[in-house]
Amino acid sequence: MKHICAHSRIGQPISIDYNRIVAIGECSGSNDYAGDMWLITQTFSPETPIVDIMKWAWENRVTGKLTVSVDEGSKIQKHKE
Repeated sequence: MKHICAHSRIGQPISIDYNRIVAIGECSGSNDYAGDMWLITQTFSPETPIVDIMKWAWENRVTGKLTVSVDEGSKIQKHKE
């Protein structure tokens, strides 16, 4: 698993290496044995509290797993001076 933040000492701010994180939720239209199943996806800023992501999942009726990961395409490129 990749780390989304640079290491930090206690009390010092951390730097975030990505501009976006992605939440993917499993949904179903019926029960486990029958019905439609699909994935729903939403991007968030890295500063978004996890409680807000959980609220999004609840409001969109995510009934299965909720996966939160970094958006690899949003990695911040650091320039060397």
